[in-house]
Amino acid sequence: MLLDRKKVKFWQKIIFGFMAFLMVGFGISIGAIMGAFPGCGAEGPKPAEERIEELQVQLKASPSSAATLLALARAYQEVGAQEPQGSDRQIAAWDQAAQYYELYVEQLEADVEAGGGPARTQELVEAYKTLASLYTTIGDVDALVVVYGKLTDAVPNDADNYLFYGQAAQNAGQTDLAILAYRKYLELEPDSQFAEDVRALLEELTGEPVPAPTATDGG
Repeated sequence: MLLDRKKVKFWQKIIFGFMAFLMVGFGISIGAIMGAFPGCGAEGPKPAEERIEELQVQLKASPSSAATLLALARAYQEVGAQEPQGSDRQIAAWDQAAQYYELYVEQLEADVEAGGGPARTQELVEAYKTLASLYTTIGDVDALVVVYGKLTDAVPNDADNYLFYGQAAQNAGQTDLAILAYRKYLELEPDSQFAEDVRALLEELTGEPVPAPTATDGG
């Protein structure tokens, strides 16, 4: 799709916003690495590879331990952060981190379904965000769309998530889903800084005009 200068500026805004979103997701995990693992005492944490070996043993003894799954995911994130940017080793480490986050998410989803409470729900939301950052970095657009579907279900009134959801779906070639996500974004944020650009994008995707809200639309 050819973009005029206005649309380029719009997507630059989206990208910068999305990068900030990713930093939040990575910050949740990387910032919690220190002291988050067994063996992190006064002498400092053990090397990530050593912790991974110990955690793998723990996981065999307790395969459904959410804490161990999370610790493994974070350890692999740490390994990935230490590898050369964009290298196969980095992508492999972050892919492994994503796999453990998926298992961790499954445990959280079961807890929330069983009535785990608001705190557990918030943990699940943060895990979705971190997964989104990982899948974006890895380039797994199909998995990214799935995660955003879950994230928007968990936080249905967060407009930004729908904006990123729409972009992810569009990049994955899921145009109908992208249209739904962009429309939901406009429903939640009809007057945002991105609203005009999203309406223009929707017109391109649907071939139909998308009118701006009138002064009386708010009630």
